[in-house]
Amino acid sequence: WLRIDMLDASQQPALREQFRRYVDGRIDYYRNVADLAHRDAVAAKVAAMQKEIWATSMQAARSSVPPFAASYAGAVNEMFDMASAQTVAQKVHPPIATYAFLGFLALVAAVLVGLNLASSNRDTLIHRLVYAVVMTAALYIIIDFEFPRIGTIRIDQSDELLIAQRQSMVDPPAVK
Repeated sequence: WLRIDMLDASQQPALREQFRRYVDGRIDYYRNVADLAHRDAVAAKVAAMQKEIWATSMQAARSSVPPFAASYAGAVNEMFDMASAQTVAQKVHPPIATYAFLGFLALVAAVLVGLNLASSNRDTLIHRLVYAVVMTAALYIIIDFEFPRIGTIRIDQSDELLIAQRQSMVDPPAVK
């Protein structure tokens, strides 16, 4: 956003408006991340905005001072790379076999604990309850971490930062 100032002044208003719409699209994407159909529709719009911003940016870079244009183009490219990495991270999850293996490990541990408790001569109800609670909590936390925008453990703070950034995206005062 700040590097737009390095471009030719006549190109800046269009780019600023495109950037605002782009950030609005990213905010909409994160708000609807659990609604897969809507999320994918928003992602397609955001991808189209990226192409539009890139085309406008390259046109603006051609009419700007080369070092400034290169710095600006690099920043735009980095912004798109970061957005792509976040999108991929939300869509790529461990295979079902990973979760099946976690369940299998929990069962093996339960058998081992059960065999140990069966050979003891004391009341094992508390031990069984503690084991069940600990294993359930561990599996829940592992799975919940995999979905940080829709689970109990959330990363909503990053959404607030993006909203704050969008609110700060105002046009600079006109140079007299």
